[in-house]
Amino acid sequence: MKQEERNSQKLIVIGLDGATFDLILPWATEGKLPSLQCMIQEGTIGKLRSTIQPLTAPAWISFMTGMNPGKHGIYDFIRRKPNSYDVELVYAGNLQRKTLWTLLSENGKQVGVINIPMIYPPRRVNGFLISGIDTPGLGSPFTYPQDLYQEIRNNTGEYIIAVSGNNLDEWAEGFRSMVTTRTKVFNYLRENKPWDCLMVVYSATDMSQHVFWQNMEGLNSDTPSPEDTEYGSIIYEVYKHIDDMLGELLEDIDEDTTIMIMSDHGAGPVKRAVYMNRWLEEQGWLVPRQKAQGSAFASVSRRVTRSVLMRSLVLAKRHMPQRGRGWLKRSLPGVRDSIEGFMLSSLIDWSRTKAFCLGSYGNMYLNLKGREPQGIVEPGQQAREVLDQIIASLESLRDPVTKDRVVEKVYRKEELYSGGHLSEAPDLIVEWRNYEYDCRQRFGAVENSVFGDTITIHDLQDQAMSGVHRLHGVFFLRGRNVHKGQRIEAAQLIDLAPTILYLLGVAVPKSMDGRVLTEALKEEYVDSHPVRHVDDGSTAPKDAPPPGEGYSDEESEAVRDRLKGLGYLQ
Repeated sequence: MKQEERNSQKLIVIGLDGATFDLILPWATEGKLPSLQCMIQEGTIGKLRSTIQPLTAPAWISFMTGMNPGKHGIYDFIRRKPNSYDVELVYAGNLQRKTLWTLLSENGKQVGVINIPMIYPPRRVNGFLISGIDTPGLGSPFTYPQDLYQEIRNNTGEYIIAVSGNNLDEWAEGFRSMVTTRTKVFNYLRENKPWDCLMVVYSATDMSQHVFWQNMEGLNSDTPSPEDTEYGSIIYEVYKHIDDMLGELLEDIDEDTTIMIMSDHGAGPVKRAVYMNRWLEEQGWLVPRQKAQGSAFASVSRRVTRSVLMRSLVLAKRHMPQRGRGWLKRSLPGVRDSIEGFMLSSLIDWSRTKAFCLGSYGNMYLNLKGREPQGIVEPGQQAREVLDQIIASLESLRDPVTKDRVVEKVYRKEELYSGGHLSEAPDLIVEWRNYEYDCRQRFGAVENSVFGDTITIHDLQDQAMSGVHRLHGVFFLRGRNVHKGQRIEAAQLIDLAPTILYLLGVAVPKSMDGRVLTEALKEEYVDSHPVRHVDDGSTAPKDAPPPGEGYSDEESEAVRDRLKGLGYLQ
């Protein structure tokens, strides 16, 4: 084993959140993304299967741990509170597993991490970290070491966490600025800090696709609208700016540095929205509390109740002092984490409800006796029968316009996940057909039908989310030990952590579900550097979460507002 050679190796990982080969390959072939085309010609690429569901929170945690959600315990941006129908935001402190960055640090590697989701608050590492989309704000401790933020600000300008805006012009300019800022920070830290493994995530790829996908498609149509003409190139601009950064990087690095480019999931257009609690209600598995009073009254009552509560919180945020806002949230049950959780628990007749949907993509839970506070479904035979009935009905659900099936498969949790957090998983997980159908469940909202034309991404302007996630993202690898011009199959997101460890000469924990992608590497290198495994490498208690109870009221509100603005929460 060539220990000196292994120690000299460095790795740069570039995360392109939501990047898809459906855009990259045509643009690269046409010469519009020359640096990514260089990666294709000089390295190995392949589709990268994400988690089910292909959602930011479980996907990035699975990437960092090399584990399925059943082991790391993160299934969504929210999680259920024990013995309650209420929910709370997840944060890095909920993670009881070691991340890739901790494992590298413990093995003497210097790491640098920029803008990765789901690492707030940053933990101590041998190097530096900057948290991502789950950061409450610039006033929070989102860097390690803590004084790194001021250094960045002094040398590169003000940092940008995420984009928001009141109109499309502000969103477009925000995405451009965010890419520019991320590149400045990346280059400054790359050139001025020691590192063996350096990673940066560009989130503007994903965010711009959510907002401007329909304009991109419209721009390529025979009759583009004025809005398409103005905004249809924004997504390409984002990719092109990143490609320019990559070109400079490829010229600057030496042969000891390997480059990996990856995405946590893919992207594509949304065909239709699906409201699964409305579907459960139609099927008789979910019963609104006001059902007995008549459907018209129930509809008005639920709409008014939700409207009043939402308006109260908005007014509090705008006009009340900080102490008053805290009092209001403490006074309304469940508002600290979500008005939606309050609506769920208060507007459903749990004495007659057998199943309900919670969170993203239509994940479902039984109202199970002994687990839920007012559960009515008996564990065992009755639970299995209800699940069988729901699965059969869901897999026959059809698009009201095309008449096509909309569900690829419905999984029981045991079919997808394994590990110590299996009990926290949804009972049923819906894989939508090609993920063209998307579900952002709105608890307490009244939907007139199961299907809708759009999903709201931005409450203020009622902006439609036209681009949504797909199951497969992208993988590129380039370096002196990597095959040139090759494509690999069956790569998964959970394979990247063990592959990164391997490339840097660190043993892979046996508890990881992923594998080293040796097929991307030259045979002589793999033969002379056999994969090494270690028993308990990612489960030791040294990586315990920081003390505290998660986000404060104000932090929770800030993160929720951002996730709602991007369409992840409704």
